[in-house]
Amino acid sequence: MERSRRLGLAAAQSYRDEHGHLDVPADHVGRPRYILGTFITTMREAAKAGRLETGWITALDALGTIWDQTTPPGAHACPPRRCRRGNKTV
Repeated sequence: MERSRRLGLAAAQSYRDEHGHLDVPADHVGRPRYILGTFITTMREAAKAGRLETGWITALDALGTIWDQTTPPGAHACPPRRCRRGNKTV
């Protein structure tokens, strides 16, 4: 799985470099023929379920991953369990 995630991260970086964002359509196939939309969806679901390691969340954050698709484009949405409200993480 680690190799697949590294390929996904590289594809995400390439997409962001080309498009300026990571609002990736679910069915998007990137270069080199990597199903980036599925990768991003899987990472969102893993983060929401608490199964995505902090290092991966940090790496995807650095690319500007849109964790909550209900957030308007351009607005920052922090990943699950990383948002801060006052003194507590939610």
